[in-house]
Amino acid sequence: MEKKKLFAAVLAMLVLCLTLAGCGGKKEDPETSIKVYTKALLHEDDEALKKVGMKKEDVHKELRDGFADGFLSTSGGYYTREQANRIAESYIKKLKKVDIGTYGAKVDGDTATVELSVSQIDMTPLNDASLIRRLQRELVKHKEIKTREQKLDFATDFLAKTVEELNVTGAKSIVVECKYDGKVRMWVPKDPEKFKADLDEALVKG
Repeated sequence: MEKKKLFAAVLAMLVLCLTLAGCGGKKEDPETSIKVYTKALLHEDDEALKKVGMKKEDVHKELRDGFADGFLSTSGGYYTREQANRIAESYIKKLKKVDIGTYGAKVDGDTATVELSVSQIDMTPLNDASLIRRLQRELVKHKEIKTREQKLDFATDFLAKTVEELNVTGAKSIVVECKYDGKVRMWVPKDPEKFKADLDEALVKG
């Protein structure tokens, strides 16, 4: 009888531990959480994605579409979606080179602020008039490229390579407002869309 009572008590404690966020466990600190969250978005890191409950294919599509949409809106309608996506893939590769740091967390109950630092991708070469001249010189070397479609396809590869060669340099900081999410047991941005917009702006230099 006593053993039954003991087993019942142990079982009750086990259920309680599973119900709560870890038996006697502490909340992960906001700095660690936001760094993991940002790694999931920028590096598509498998461990980080699993922790925040994101699917790699969804994150990848959002990154690709975001860059491609911006590119198409400023390219005068010359390029196709497929071509814009090819350039976007080079940008996504470059994002994996971005350094991520967090510091200065201030916690107030289940809300907090964290300073996030990311290195920047120097886009200056893409805005330089010499880029067009370089592209023209390369096209002259390829006499076999004659049609408009062929020239645009060549330009797409040229731009994709240029993006891959962009420098990742310096650092830019933003303040992230966070909330504690008991479902994933970590701190997450209070407004994910605002966070992504602020992050996009911080990543670009020039």
